[in-house]
Amino acid sequence: MAPQPFNLADRLRMLRRLPPSVRLAALEAALPMATSDDIERLAAEVLELALCVPAAAGTLFGRSRGPVPEADLALRVLAQHWPRLPRMLRTACESVGEERWAEVAAALLSDASVDGRLAGIGLISSSAAACLRATGLPSLLADQVPEVANAAEKAIFQLAVRLRRDLEPQWLQGDDTLPDFQPGPESATALRHAEQIRNAVAEACRRYAEHRRKSALFAAILLLAEPGDRRSRLGIDDLDSLCADHAHPAGGALRTLLRWHRAPAVREAALRLLARDDLAAAAIDRIARGYSPEDHACMLSSGHLLEHPCRIRRLAIISVRARPEKDAEGVARRAFPPEGPFPDAETYSMLPFAARCMLPRFVHAIELDARDRDLALEPAMVDPSPAARLAALGVAGESLTAEFVLDDDARVARAAAWRLSTAGVGRWAYTVLPIADDRRRLWRSLERSRHAVVRRVAEEESARIDPWRCEAAASRVLARSRLALRREETLEELRSRIRTEVTQERLRAVAVARCLGVVAEVLAALMATVQDDDCTLASAAVAALGDIDDASVDPVLQELVEHVDGRLRANAVESIWRRAARKTKSPEIEPTLLELKSDGVSRVRANAIRGAIIASGWSQSTGLVGRAALLNMLDDDRSEHRRSALWVLLRSAGGPIRHGGLGSAFAKRLSHLAAIDTDSTIRARAGQCLRVMGHAPAKVEQHP
Repeated sequence: MAPQPFNLADRLRMLRRLPPSVRLAALEAALPMATSDDIERLAAEVLELALCVPAAAGTLFGRSRGPVPEADLALRVLAQHWPRLPRMLRTACESVGEERWAEVAAALLSDASVDGRLAGIGLISSSAAACLRATGLPSLLADQVPEVANAAEKAIFQLAVRLRRDLEPQWLQGDDTLPDFQPGPESATALRHAEQIRNAVAEACRRYAEHRRKSALFAAILLLAEPGDRRSRLGIDDLDSLCADHAHPAGGALRTLLRWHRAPAVREAALRLLARDDLAAAAIDRIARGYSPEDHACMLSSGHLLEHPCRIRRLAIISVRARPEKDAEGVARRAFPPEGPFPDAETYSMLPFAARCMLPRFVHAIELDARDRDLALEPAMVDPSPAARLAALGVAGESLTAEFVLDDDARVARAAAWRLSTAGVGRWAYTVLPIADDRRRLWRSLERSRHAVVRRVAEEESARIDPWRCEAAASRVLARSRLALRREETLEELRSRIRTEVTQERLRAVAVARCLGVVAEVLAALMATVQDDDCTLASAAVAALGDIDDASVDPVLQELVEHVDGRLRANAVESIWRRAARKTKSPEIEPTLLELKSDGVSRVRANAIRGAIIASGWSQSTGLVGRAALLNMLDDDRSEHRRSALWVLLRSAGGPIRHGGLGSAFAKRLSHLAAIDTDSTIRARAGQCLRVMGHAPAKVEQHP
């Protein structure tokens, strides 16, 4: 039977019978040829040799206290094959101890062979325990063998990056001269040697004149911008002193790198270093240029640093102006220069949520006029997140805020409406000068907003800025303030509004004239309005004529009493008796009132009867006729006449009716109306009249 070939387990069993030196030599020869499946088993055998110690008589527990030479040689063998070792085996290897690994790393760095120096560099960059000897790397940056110098540069760069765990790998790209970043150990052991890493970077910068490698400067920038308390960052003082030394060649080269390097991490570092007096100028130049979406995202991820007063003050030095240009379709528009500090619309859409929320703070810090600030914030208008839109709204100008007030989200629209509103400003500073028409039109359009809160704010703001809406108290206050401060100008504007062709504006102007008590001063415009074809407008002017005692008004009112339009006749009658009521005696109006007490239009009839009742102050007979006519009007078959009669009674029940001799008759009729009338409005008004007259209303019957 043919013998079976030996497998790896058999060979390892046989190998363990040999002396340690022979066993180590065999393993060292086998490791370069081992496959990825076998290297773990072979390396474990080497690790066993690194941990084993010989037996000796007379020692504690029969064993010596220190490693043998083969153990140190075993560590060196492991170091030479360190990049190929599995991760779990590397962790097991580090249990040997930091001091032993540090001695191995130091010995390899000073090795005469290229492979030895490369193994030492790889060990320091890949092993957390060997980081203790990181200060030996700068001496190899100027090595005569380019492969060794490049490996040392890459190791220093990677060690510095591992201290900046807040940076994303894509933020370190942007320059072909930089080595590729590879993730390394993140254990507490690596962080414990942060001081040695910072000292190594500082030493590499001091030797910059010898090697001229920019990665060392890049690492210095990253460590100078490392977040955290400066007192807890041991070893950073050497880098600070290097930046303060303007005569050192590394200082100028570092500022140049900070100013022009295209890696996004450099822009983020520039924002952090902006608070330093020695690096502020270079940092400002780098912040003013954004090359890619990652460039903007990296810096804006630290946008909270903009709250520092020193950074805000220095960012204001950056001055950017948009310039006119034409797009691909030939349409003229305004845009910022390429590679400017702000992302365009396409770049903005690629930013993460946190960066989009921080952009408004950055825009607000830079020196911009209102128009350019709104242009920089325009991409935020279509941001899918309401929070990002609210952040942009916080620094937007008035024109852009007017766009945000139309937002679909009620919270954004409400915040924009409050920002545009003058509520809380104090005493209205705009009472002297008229408000721009476009602002008034904006608030009028917002009164039809889809959001109830915006409609309410718009209504209140319209009243605060529009003196021609006397139905609101704020508008009346504004109108009176303008009249007091600029009387002639306000009166002239009032006259022109009464003469305008817009009916709604003319009606409001007439109402404002009556509210301000300046009807006599705009009488000429009102007299012309009385003859207008629009009966609604003419009737409003006729009602205003009742506020003054000018004798020239009497013929006009007497003529309008015969007008075919019922509203005009009603207002003319009311104006006549209102003018007469201000006099002690006016018997000339009695025939007119008695003639119209049976008019077919309920409003004309009601005004005539009310005037006759008021005339009882100077003519008892006219008052008695008026009260009798009112009692007959309550019995009218037409519901509109009964409603108008109750309207008159509500305004007369407390005086002339109650003490005029017909109080019981009115009470009886009102009780009947309150109980059985088919019109619910009439029943309610009748009950109200009974309460005013001091009578309890009868129980109201329910009608279908």
